[in-house]
Amino acid sequence: MDDIAQAFRATRIDLLDFFADPKEQRSFAARVPYEDYESEFFCWWFDDFHPHSELFSRAFVASEIDTLSTFSAVWERESILFGQSSRPIDELLSTNGWHSVVEAARHALLRFTDGAA
Repeated sequence: MDDIAQAFRATRIDLLDFFADPKEQRSFAARVPYEDYESEFFCWWFDDFHPHSELFSRAFVASEIDTLSTFSAVWERESILFGQSSRPIDELLSTNGWHSVVEAARHALLRFTDGAA
């Protein structure tokens, strides 16, 4: 794996780790104010989520891309249910939809750490 793919891989896994940790999300929000955290976090993930791209195939094996795609599908489904309203961090963290995103991120991380991704 080349340096660019390795760095990209690390950023994706770091984001999964962040999305799996509501305490870290709350800590981030205390330092960086946004009106709508779900939308901001969504952009962080989906702006660079192109699982069929050459960079993804250099950074991840097929089963890992499937794991990331499963996580993304959960988030996309929940994002539709969130609608277009702004969500401060406490409101976001209290929603069932965000709990689903957090759990999906945790599940994906477990697959990476278990080598099952």
